[in-house]
Amino acid sequence: MSLLREVAGAYGDLTGSMQRQLEARPREARLLAYAFLIGLTGFVAGLPAAVEQARSLDVEDALVAVLTGRLFGAIFLLPLFLYALALTLRGAARVLGGQGSGYDTRLALFWALVLSLPLVVFAGPLAAALPAGIAAALPGLVAFGLFLWILAHCLSEAESFHNPRRVFAVLAGVSCAIGAPIMLGLTGS
Repeated sequence: MSLLREVAGAYGDLTGSMQRQLEARPREARLLAYAFLIGLTGFVAGLPAAVEQARSLDVEDALVAVLTGRLFGAIFLLPLFLYALALTLRGAARVLGGQGSGYDTRLALFWALVLSLPLVVFAGPLAAALPAGIAAALPGLVAFGLFLWILAHCLSEAESFHNPRRVFAVLAGVSCAIGAPIMLGLTGS
C-alpha cells in the first residue's frame, strides 16, 4: 500500500492505522525516512516564511543563508530532536504504566507526524492569508491540537493505554504548561 493511501485511510480509523503500523513493524530505516520526510515537508511549507525572514536581514545572499540554515535543521537537527522526543515520551509512558517499547513509541510519534503533514502544509498558507496577530496563529494552533489528537491515538495503541482521550488530555496539558510560559516570554507579557 502506498504511503499516500495509508495516510488518507488513517483519518477514518487512527487507532486501526497505528495497529497496522505496529503489526507491519517497519524497519528503523523507514522511521528515519519518515523523520526526513517530516523535515523536508516542514522545510518546503516554511519557504514563504524563509523568504520573509531573508528580506529582513541586511546581509549578502540572505536567502541562501536562511535556506541553508533551515535545510540543515530539517535534515540533521529535526531527526535528532524527534528521537529525543520519542525517548522522553517513552519515559513518561512507562511512568504512567505504558506497555510498549522504545521502538513502539518512536513509531507512534513518527507515524502521528506523518499523518499530520497535510495539516502543516495547509496551516502555513492559511496563516499567511490572515491578518497578523492572534488570527494568524490560529491555523497553527488548530494544526497542533489535531496533531496531539492523532498522537494520543497512536500512543494509546503503542503503549496499550485504553483511553486516547485521557492521553490527549495529558498531552494537551503538558503542551500548555510548557507552551504558555514560552509564548508569554515571546510576547513580553
